[in-house]
Amino acid sequence: MGIGCKGFITLEDLFETDLIDAMREAASEYRREHYTQTSHLIEKHTSIYSGMFHPTIDTISRQFFGEYRIKGHVLVINPAKTGGTVGMKLPIFHRDADHGEHPYHATAWPTPLFQLRFFIALSDIDGPEHGGLALYAGSHRTQAKWPFDPRTVPPNATLATCKKGDCLLMHHAVWHTALPNTSDRDRMNMQYLTSPNWIRSKDAEQLSPEFFAQMPEEHQERITSSKW
Repeated sequence: MGIGCKGFITLEDLFETDLIDAMREAASEYRREHYTQTSHLIEKHTSIYSGMFHPTIDTISRQFFGEYRIKGHVLVINPAKTGGTVGMKLPIFHRDADHGEHPYHATAWPTPLFQLRFFIALSDIDGPEHGGLALYAGSHRTQAKWPFDPRTVPPNATLATCKKGDCLLMHHAVWHTALPNTSDRDRMNMQYLTSPNWIRSKDAEQLSPEFFAQMPEEHQERITSSKW
């Protein structure tokens, strides 16, 4: 799989249309008039649960990690016509998995793959006006500090486009940002995070014991429950 050089790759039609439509319907409940990120949804929505344990996510994660853990999920909604000025100010280039005193990207160089992030598109993103992602190819392989103003988009950044059901698969150390949404279309995506099963996760699912108990055993083994 060609994630190594750029640090990201688009996988077309990763999720089925019916599942995407159900996830989008569930997501509409959490729409606000500003950029939002919402987690802890799998107890509330069957479609979001099904996405988390989708067989393709399982296959890809095994290819990278062997045994792996699902760290969590987050629904991201970048609402129409906000232009990056309401709530979170966009753009803002950053790296993911920056938790605590020792962020993942600072543990070694080149940065080891400690986390895969699956961006599942719940809406079509045809251009930068739709509030998708800008990414800086190869930035996961350098220890250099970000040489640009994080509030700007460098001219050689990659502007990701995708359609509903596609997945942008990204190494956690790639510099990236959401873009201002100036269009009349909400940008929605569901993100699922996987990692080696020895990673201690601050994003671990906080499930009720009752819900955890009725999950299939193979799913229980993929997450960290609140009783562990």
